[in-house]
Amino acid sequence: MLRESYPPRNKQVGGNFFPIHVATPLEHCKSTDHKGVYAQARHGEIRGFVGVDTEYEVPKKADLAVDVTTQSIPSIVHSVVLLLETTSLL
Repeated sequence: MLRESYPPRNKQVGGNFFPIHVATPLEHCKSTDHKGVYAQARHGEIRGFVGVDTEYEVPKKADLAVDVTTQSIPSIVHSVVLLLETTSLL
């Protein structure tokens, strides 16, 4: 779902919404898939799986982009915390 189709932030029920683009390459996601969901999707056991039978739409205006192949998990968490702090949510 593209950000343009999201409701305006100030009108959302339940608070704030921050699109975060998980920019990790698909091949990395498949190679580290310990639960086997990509294999299940390739065999048709899961339908509508992004990256297998549904195209992924890169968000045009994400508030944050993360990639576990270039960033550590602590660094990604820190970025999310900073995003929340800059909006006075933490």
